[in-house]
Formats: sequence, C-alpha cells, structure tokens
Amino acid sequence: MVVAFLIMTDNSSDSRNNIRTPFRAGVKITHPDLGELFLKTRDMSNSGVFLNFEENSRIKIGDIVTIQSTDIEDAPVIEAEIVRIEKGGFAVYYLVD
Repeated sequence: MVVAFLIMTDNSSDSRNNIRTPFRAGVKITHPDLGELFLKTRDMSNSGVFLNFEENSRIKIGDIVTIQSTDIEDAPVIEAEIVRIEKGGFAVYYLVD
C-alpha cells in the first residue's frame, strides 16, 4: 500500500490529525465523471493524499474516487473521498476500515 512509504516529519503548525509528508509519486485516479486520470502526489499522510490537478472546476468536495499507485506493481485500489480543493490540486481521505 502507498501509505507504507510514509516518513514522519514535524508539521506542528498544521491542525490536521495526521502528519503530512512531502511525497512525489504517480497515481491513477478513477473519477465517476472524468474517468481515469494519471496524476502526481504532492504530500500524503496516514489518512489521505494531496494530488496535483489544475482542472479543479471539474471536481467537487464529496466526490468518491478510487486511487492506485502507478509506481508499485499490483498496488491495491483504495476508495477515497475528495475533502479539500485548492489552487493546484485536491486532497482525498482514504475510505478504508
């Protein structure tokens, strides 16, 4: 799983529950309206990942997507929810038990 590559860093000024770590990797996102998108990550945490994407007007908070690493052979497909959109990309929260 992509999450296994986390390296913990100190982001004490961040109010999120999980530490975010800069991490560049290729991923395939499957969106219900946009189909398959091949994007790059900006950072990640144990609970989600931020993805670089310039066409933010085409997505919305609450959209459910699947995400899979393209850098790892036979990587699992993980369901995720778009929880934040900002200039240059969006963040997803992993929907795993």
